[in-house]
Amino acid sequence: MPEPVDRRTAAPRSGGGAGRDGEPGRLESLGADGWLLRGGDLGCARLLILLARAVADLPDGTRVVLETTDPVAPIDLPAWCRLTGHRYLGRVPPSDVPDEGPRADQPSAPRADQPSAPRADQPSAPRYAVETSASARGTDPRAPWRPLAP
Repeated sequence: MPEPVDRRTAAPRSGGGAGRDGEPGRLESLGADGWLLRGGDLGCARLLILLARAVADLPDGTRVVLETTDPVAPIDLPAWCRLTGHRYLGRVPPSDVPDEGPRADQPSAPRADQPSAPRADQPSAPRYAVETSASARGTDPRAPWRPLAP
């Protein structure tokens, strides 16, 4: 049986994972819109491990948005969803996912002598959505691209 997961970090409660908002692996509430999992520039294998941990205890129909710069995410996420039974919702337009506001490295308003900073409501990486399924098939916790033996 998988180890209980700390939803704030999508990591086992025994340790590991990220600790601050915006760090890879951090699962952040989007309120009624579900959860945001920041994957940063992590590669496919680590992203799937984080995603599998994040969705393990979420109720059926919960939307999880994965933010990642991984160029193969649009290929790997649908494949993982077909394997597990979760529903791949596709790429999410920036306006469809609320953000938490300005990040520490983004001033709220640029000075007149500075170029415009990225808008705080625009994500720093593409986002993809998955909807959880109560009937999802289990996968190997260390290799979530491999189904568990029946």
